[in-house]
Amino acid sequence: MKFSRNLGSCIWKFLRPQKGRFFLIFLLSFIWSLDIAMGPYLFGKITDVLGAYDGDRQAVWSQLQWLLLGALALWIAGVDFCRREQSLDWKRTFG
Repeated sequence: MKFSRNLGSCIWKFLRPQKGRFFLIFLLSFIWSLDIAMGPYLFGKITDVLGAYDGDRQAVWSQLQWLLLGALALWIAGVDFCRREQSLDWKRTFG
């Protein structure tokens, strides 16, 4: 068995056969981190709109509609899909 003295080549030797799976794990982790970063921003915008609105509470829906749908889409994509798929990919890759 030949051992490598270079850390990079040793890691690449392990990653090369499964580079597609590792790229998918990276991509899903990146999307999940965007969800985690954007969540407080979107909810802050929602709070700002509700706090600054003085009119009829039913009419605020037109301003909040896209913010709420964006937050829901990020939650479904980030938390529900990406996190679950990433866990399955970790299991397929390392288990």
